[in-house]
Amino acid sequence: MFETLYNSGLIPAGPINSKTDFIAAHAEVPRPEYNYTWNSDGLRSIDFATKPEIIALGCSLTLGQGLPVNLRWTDLLSKKINKPIGNISYSGAAINKLVSSFFGLINKYDYVPKTVICNFANFERFYFVTPSGESMQDWYINYSPKVTKASAPWNYEEILPYEWVYYQNLEHIKMLEVFCKTNNINLIWSTWSNALSENNELFLSTEFKNYVKDITRADFPKDFEFTINGVKIENLLPHYKMINWEHHGCHKDYYENYKDIFDYGYDYHAIPYDYGRVKGPGSHRPHPGLHRQLHWADFYYQELTKRNWL
Repeated sequence: MFETLYNSGLIPAGPINSKTDFIAAHAEVPRPEYNYTWNSDGLRSIDFATKPEIIALGCSLTLGQGLPVNLRWTDLLSKKINKPIGNISYSGAAINKLVSSFFGLINKYDYVPKTVICNFANFERFYFVTPSGESMQDWYINYSPKVTKASAPWNYEEILPYEWVYYQNLEHIKMLEVFCKTNNINLIWSTWSNALSENNELFLSTEFKNYVKDITRADFPKDFEFTINGVKIENLLPHYKMINWEHHGCHKDYYENYKDIFDYGYDYHAIPYDYGRVKGPGSHRPHPGLHRQLHWADFYYQELTKRNWL
């Protein structure tokens, strides 16, 4: 059983096929304008054997779901600072999975990066065993309502307490912070989740020395994380377009060159599709587009500059 549950190195995003790119989760549809290619570890990243000084951790937004690889925030940031950035990211990734894979990077390649930047998702995700107990998979604690009785094969979303999921993710962040501190690694971590309350924000900023609030959250609608009812492709803009964008007037050069993916990713054309395991109203929506990625690149660039880490 150990050999099916444990991975001493990086956790691959999916099977590697030398002839056909592995398509990421969320029923993404390939387009001629871009493709998903994977490095030797099965991740959408430069090869980690090059031992990049900067490593980014994140979910499908950091993977660049629905976007060409050069237009996700890690690659935009890499261009701004003229340094390669390794990318450890997965569709639907939980924090505990990302931290575990980061330690797998260090274990496999026997080096520590100088800087780690984390753009975590919400805290309801968790990486746990499959119902059969033979391997691991991504779960989401809000997908299934809790039950008082359950039987095998287990649906862990129904029986695991919320508190355990939150604790696991927070505990992994603590381990990451301590590891980075003791190894003189620069660390910034944030979350794009709009679900955090003011008390949550206060807790994170008080208990975790390397937490930085994502200021881009205030500039974009919250709808991506929450329910979008009855959306048609032509009605997506209010749910994705930057609030008061005409007033800000930012990144208009990118808008002119990438109008079809500026506000939401290429996966808009796949509507409707099963977003994870959520079905019904609110499940038919693409990922945020290039504009949000540009703001993340700017945000992390400012944080790195502020700390003189470039």
